[in-house]
Amino acid sequence: MTTPLDVDRENHAMNHLTLTIGLAAALLAACAQQPAMAPTIPGPAAEAPAVEQTASGAPAVAPLAVAVPARPVEPIAPVSNDVRYAAKMLDSEMRRWLKASGTLRRDRYTYGMDVAPLMLYAALRGDGALYQQLLPSARKLIVDSEDEPYTQGFVLWRHKDGVKPEVSGSSEMLWMARALWAGGNSFNRAEDRALALKILDGYARHAYELQGVWLVRKYYTFETRSFAGLSVLPNYSGDFLAEAEKQASGELRGFAERSYAMMGRVAAPSGLLYPVIQPEVGATYPGTGVDVYAPNGIANLEDACAGAEGAVRGVPKAGKALLAFAADRKHRNKLGQLHQYYDAESGEPIGPTVLSGPGYACLVRLAVALEDGGSLGYLGTLLQNEMQHTAEAPQVLQAPLYAAGPMLLAAYAMGAFNAP
Repeated sequence: MTTPLDVDRENHAMNHLTLTIGLAAALLAACAQQPAMAPTIPGPAAEAPAVEQTASGAPAVAPLAVAVPARPVEPIAPVSNDVRYAAKMLDSEMRRWLKASGTLRRDRYTYGMDVAPLMLYAALRGDGALYQQLLPSARKLIVDSEDEPYTQGFVLWRHKDGVKPEVSGSSEMLWMARALWAGGNSFNRAEDRALALKILDGYARHAYELQGVWLVRKYYTFETRSFAGLSVLPNYSGDFLAEAEKQASGELRGFAERSYAMMGRVAAPSGLLYPVIQPEVGATYPGTGVDVYAPNGIANLEDACAGAEGAVRGVPKAGKALLAFAADRKHRNKLGQLHQYYDAESGEPIGPTVLSGPGYACLVRLAVALEDGGSLGYLGTLLQNEMQHTAEAPQVLQAPLYAAGPMLLAAYAMGAFNAP
């Protein structure tokens, strides 16, 4: 049996990342039936090979006949030619990887966090061919079986044909719902918006209240039919939930406000965010507020950014504090790189691990959302390096699509794909 701890270790080793030290939780899970493929979506062209079957085993999507320029964004700061070059090279390589291997990793699984960010990227750029190419893999990750009414709308950490579902994940659910929501809006697909709302209904079942603490639980294990008792910062996105609540069922009402309240509670003295919410701990020490804490005092910069990015409109001070933390040179190593782990109280770096490409991508998107053009100077350079390394040497990564999606989203947010 794959335990939650095994799941976390395997996922983050494959992603070339490391999770917050001391967390004994698993990241998230696999599998759902794939409905019939949706009709062709009109939109900008992206190379999608017309073959009988993709490497993932899903029916291939024929390339669209109409080419439309990518949708531009309004940049908040000039974008260097080096950043533009690295972004376009990564985009080109990403399409080549998809053509060669589909969305499968070397273990023959499709992972939610490989697919959803890329789908969101395709939707925001108006790239209908890329979006449609990824959609069959996404549908396999979404539980949509009438035999499992309680878990309908759950999004799996990973899927492999013939393997039973393992673990759902609330972070995957938010990313997948955002991707389908954006795709529904970009391509006028009511069915994708409806599927996004179904996912959010499943996300709502991951939430509960214990000891007066409301939280969204990290994952659901299908074998034991039970939820984790803890939550982490990527499980929240008040800004997206505030938008979705306007059309969602009553079960989701108030989630945005509660998510903002949670982000207001997790601020650490250093400017980082405490990474774990676990009411059982608070129940052991009532009145001490330790239901929100950092294991061994360690905060994960990437997770802190995920929490802050999801609450830019509701709790902007969290994002501003995090960007100020990243701007402080004492938080970088001799090469100018940020660390992955810090002491939550003092802000001192812990260990040699440096921030990953998706971590820099999150900080870039956060700076864009907060219109902090000053931070984009050095963050854009660090992101450029990560994009170029990923494009040039994907073989060193177990999961290049996992790295590519968040970085391409950040490059798009900067305006790297706008005409010079």
